[in-house]
Amino acid sequence: MKISPGDVEILRGHHCGWENSTPKLCCVPE
Repeated sequence: MKISPGDVEILRGHHCGWENSTPKLCCVPE
């Protein structure tokens, strides 16, 4: 999976993990 610099900013401060039902990365605030 490729992550762009903009995505890194969005993901920062969040706990991320793959959803079981769909092939996408799901992030929630810690």
